[in-house]
Amino acid sequence: MPVKLVTLVALSMPAPALAYLDPSSGSMVFQMAVGGLLAGAAAIRLYWKKLKGLFTGRKSRGSE
Repeated sequence: MPVKLVTLVALSMPAPALAYLDPSSGSMVFQMAVGGLLAGAAAIRLYWKKLKGLFTGRKSRGSE
């Protein structure tokens, strides 16, 4: 029992990360997230008729 308790306590203590995040890191992550969302929206817009036909079972005129 004491070995399990010591192991549990040792594993629950966080190790230091030794990392530095400057202020521009958050800005870069935000820009990547917004860019990814906009790229996904553009892809959906480009392939909207094909996606709609996939879910409705109809073929669009351009996919023949």
